[in-house]
Amino acid sequence: MTINSYGDTTRMAEHLQKRGFPVDATQFRYASENGSVAWALCQGGLGILPVDMQIARACPDMQLVLPDHPPILFPVWLVTHEDLHTSPRIRLVFDVLAELLAA
Repeated sequence: MTINSYGDTTRMAEHLQKRGFPVDATQFRYASENGSVAWALCQGGLGILPVDMQIARACPDMQLVLPDHPPILFPVWLVTHEDLHTSPRIRLVFDVLAELLAA
């Protein structure tokens, strides 16, 4: 089975192994630091990929794998350069993103 990865394949394999998936880093054929690239590879038929359910549901041409398995949770960090931290515009964007991600 070919699996796509976001970023470091060893870390992705370790994360999945902790959740009961018997995978190792050699099964990850494609990896990208860019989630859009990893998703495009998957849409092109080049393996499977853990992806947010809202994204997956918006793409009816994609097939859900392991529908009975509990979701895989990944942390999401909102960060900015310290010089922008006090900007009202950045604060507004962060607040909206935090609210949407929490939903």
